[in-house]
Amino acid sequence: MKSKGWSKDDLETLRLYVEQGRSVYRIAAALGRTVSGVRSMANRIGLSIQASRSSAKLNPENASFGRERIGPTSH
Repeated sequence: MKSKGWSKDDLETLRLYVEQGRSVYRIAAALGRTVSGVRSMANRIGLSIQASRSSAKLNPENASFGRERIGPTSH
């Protein structure tokens, strides 16, 4: 099975989430990708990513399971 490619927006989101200190598990959930895919791409572009699951594991209601909106909203 062929994986979906990484768009410029996906890469920017990955960089932002890593800078924010999010775990690889939360990043994968937010981007709709596998943990191994996120780790692989982070490594490819020189990012160091944390592996802790504690925040999603302890309180799944606060875990992000969809892409989060970045930046100001236009309401």
